[in-house]
Amino acid sequence: MRVIAGSNALFKMKTFEYCMMLAESLASNHSVTTLNLCGNEITDVDCEWIKKLLQSNTSITSLNLEGNKVSSDGCALIAEGLAGNSSLTALNLLNQGPFGESCMDSWLETFNSNITLTDLKWRISSRSSFALNAALTRNRSIQRLRAAGKDWRTLLPDGLRE
Repeated sequence: MRVIAGSNALFKMKTFEYCMMLAESLASNHSVTTLNLCGNEITDVDCEWIKKLLQSNTSITSLNLEGNKVSSDGCALIAEGLAGNSSLTALNLLNQGPFGESCMDSWLETFNSNITLTDLKWRISSRSSFALNAALTRNRSIQRLRAAGKDWRTLLPDGLRE
């Protein structure tokens, strides 16, 4: 099931309230796999609810946040939400920011525990971009090996190895 609420006039007027309602209602939802919230003027403050949604939901595989008003602070909150998430594979953060060095540490920390995110669309200008790309490549390799029934555990980040 898909929830498409992109460029919604009502959502734009009350982003905090609607993000809160979405986070609460989708926390235990197992049907929704795609959530499109592009162009809704979501801000850094609203990202606290996006973080909570990502921490609790186990069915959403694709989240589109393109064209909102998220900066480095909100981007860091999203990264924190993804740290324990095991379902999201695609995230679109294009056309906002800029995302600077201040949120890159959160993303690098997230990839120490997240092995499911494989498709991240955003524009960054950071010295950490090579490490982030390496983590995404690792996640893609893990998913490919898992799907083929081959051993993938050697690719796990140190924090997830047994």
